[in-house]
Amino acid sequence: MNDLEKGFVAGLLEGEGTIYRPRSPQLIIYNSNRELLEFVQKLIGGKVHCRGTSELIGSFSSKNGRLRYRLILCGKPVRSILKDILPVLVIKKQRALEILNYQPKTR
Repeated sequence: MNDLEKGFVAGLLEGEGTIYRPRSPQLIIYNSNRELLEFVQKLIGGKVHCRGTSELIGSFSSKNGRLRYRLILCGKPVRSILKDILPVLVIKKQRALEILNYQPKTR
């Protein structure tokens, strides 16, 4: 990714996403524009999904009636992306550092 693309991904993650570590690192970006998430997918990988299932949750749409999508990236690629965008993260920088510095406990 070039610097502009890194800033773009970081901005989306800051405003529309989350990073966490249940078992392995995960990066998720939510948006109602599938095309946007597919563009980001080409930059960082992952999979784009429509959120929920109509039978279990009711509706795929948000309050404004638009479909909701999410781009999910899991595992080792998350660490690579976080290293790339760390210099331009602001709000989620501390969380990214926690994930990058995480060392699993050995038994």
